Amino acid sequence: MKTRSLVAFVVPFVLLMAACAAETSESDPTDDDDTSEESADLTAKLTFANVGPIIADNCGGCHAPFKTLDGIKAQKTQMIAELKSGAMPKGNPGFKSTADGKKVLKWLKTGKDLK
Repeated sequence: MKTRSLVAFVVPFVLLMAACAAETSESDPTDDDDTSEESADLTAKLTFANVGPIIADNCGGCHAPFKTLDGIKAQKTQMIAELKSGAMPKGNPGFKSTADGKKVLKWLKTGKDLK
């Protein structure tokens, strides 16, 4: 019985790591190196209060911890990997390329309230 529990944990972890390792060095639409004033203004506006509802709508139905800032902080790295790989939100692999998806990823990477 313990072996099944271990396998249930290890297999998804290994698959996630493999997906991260398989990423190519292609340009990532969410890696915005724009240093313009507009980009800085957008980054300043990216807060949990602004992005939280998007995450709750797209992730919160299956992942209750993602409805709170503390829940997101605890799994921020995994969220970034899952969103960038297209694995999440389930059934919506193109979410990362949408305006909301880009906003969420940028906030996960730069949000001051995540520090």
